[in-house]
Amino acid sequence: MHAQDVPYVFGPLPGSLFEAADYSISDSVQQYWTNFARTGNPNGSGNLPKWPPFDATTRGYMEISNEGPIYGFFHFVPAVGRL
Repeated sequence: MHAQDVPYVFGPLPGSLFEAADYSISDSVQQYWTNFARTGNPNGSGNLPKWPPFDATTRGYMEISNEGPIYGFFHFVPAVGRL
């Protein structure tokens, strides 16, 4: 759903429905965003898992989760009979 990342980028509100894991994920997201804003690269000198560069051929992504990064690939299926 669109905008579900907002509390992770700007920090969950106190007293909200977020758990300790959400605050940890939010810290990681904020570090990635800050690194990217400073240097153009989300990877920094800290202990964050490496965010791989985007490759249009493989369309890989990294999901940030409580269990650590989950790497995957988008499987694009072209639309048939577009309007």
